[in-house]
Amino acid sequence: MKIDENLIISFPGIVSQLDTSIIKGGEKIRIKAFKSEKEYSTFAVLIIPNETNVDNTESLHKVLAEMTEGALTSMTKKGISCITGDTIVDKVPGIKLICKSNTSLSLNDYMFLVNDKIYALQIAYFPNNSDIDRAEISNKTSIKEQQFASKAESIGYKIGYYLIPVLLFIGIIIYVVRKL
Repeated sequence: MKIDENLIISFPGIVSQLDTSIIKGGEKIRIKAFKSEKEYSTFAVLIIPNETNVDNTESLHKVLAEMTEGALTSMTKKGISCITGDTIVDKVPGIKLICKSNTSLSLNDYMFLVNDKIYALQIAYFPNNSDIDRAEISNKTSIKEQQFASKAESIGYKIGYYLIPVLLFIGIIIYVVRKL
């Protein structure tokens, strides 16, 4: 399924779409979400326009590090344990969070910043029963974050701290409600 000019996803099952927004710090943040469910898992893709003005590899890595730090801080405060790491999909760098809630539910979140959009690929599943498929970043030569080598301003920490946990909880809620 072609999500937009940057992303093509192969979903496991039937896809539903939601266009919504949240208010954070007095700002309205638009979110486009796609969700697919299987017996033991829910797969969601969230797209959030971003205003980091990242236009080079160095500042991209800085934003990703700040997003990781913000997400870890927020999730730890909520009692969810996560480990993080770098990841690459089709030569596009990103971050991953592998989280465990107090229940047996596991969460994997992969985040990428491509052409001023944050892409969060989230999987909520019960271990040993995952239905994860694959994602692909299309048109990799047009990714502006990888075009230059100088520094740029970023707000990645705030994005990771406030937005990523909200998106993870939305995914958990959707998954749990559908299973009840």
